Amino acid sequence: EHDELHLRALDFTVGQTQWTMPQGQEATARYSNDSVTLDNFVLLRGDQRLTAAGTVAVGAESSHLPNDLNVRLDNVQLKDINELVLGDRSLTGVLNATADIRGTRSNPLVQSDFSITGGTVEGVNFNSFAGKANYSDRAVDVDVRLEQSVSAVLTAVGTIPVPKGPGGTARTGEIDLAVKSSPI
Repeated sequence: EHDELHLRALDFTVGQTQWTMPQGQEATARYSNDSVTLDNFVLLRGDQRLTAAGTVAVGAESSHLPNDLNVRLDNVQLKDINELVLGDRSLTGVLNATADIRGTRSNPLVQSDFSITGGTVEGVNFNSFAGKANYSDRAVDVDVRLEQSVSAVLTAVGTIPVPKGPGGTARTGEIDLAVKSSPI
């Protein structure tokens, strides 16, 4: 019915960024033609931590199978993510986030919470960027707050369509977003 892989050690390096599994800990990946289930998967880099647990559908014939995957990022440096994805922008800050992936591959449901603190983008500083983003039916519901300083704040709440995103139906084709700012 499935095959199983036991990981006792893993070093993942891109450029100067190296992530490893905690010493003495074992992760399990059970896989079949249509799904992968992760248990106890943890990668560390100093006090940075990435964890994943649950099942995700894979393969050509699995678009109707349910997903149940939880991903968590704790104290992850944006510059490390940027290096891992081979980005060339100047990004800094500390990311804490969770994502729950449900639904099916052909009609996913994703709920996420995130917070970036002490960040910069191309030399522009900000105190924090935090909020929620939930995806379903080819649209994202957002509730986010960007604080450059105590007196400079921007919020955005509403729905943004993703016309070419996954999902059987589109619940909206229109942007419905309320953006508010402190005086600039």
